[in-house]
Amino acid sequence: MCSSRETAAHLPNDARQQSTGIGFLRSIRSIMQNVTFELTGEFVALNDLLKLTGLVDSGGAGKVMVANGAVSVDGQIETRKTCKIRAGQTVSVDGVRIRVKAA
Repeated sequence: MCSSRETAAHLPNDARQQSTGIGFLRSIRSIMQNVTFELTGEFVALNDLLKLTGLVDSGGAGKVMVANGAVSVDGQIETRKTCKIRAGQTVSVDGVRIRVKAA
């Protein structure tokens, strides 16, 4: 696990200056890209959501990301590739936060 100092080395100067405590968390949140996904059915499989939002080229690539522990759902790492994602849930991966809402 990286310390905040190691992590801060990879951030822009303004974020690096706030690399501890609440300031650091605010910097990380401001770096994340937000995407809204409109759900037309009851749920969407996690790997399909990654494909439909354009974060991966295929459902297979989405399965690999999930299996590697690179995806979190509502703040918890999710390793079930076809986990059912419903309206109101938030998926985070690779600096992108996907908010799922009912259409």
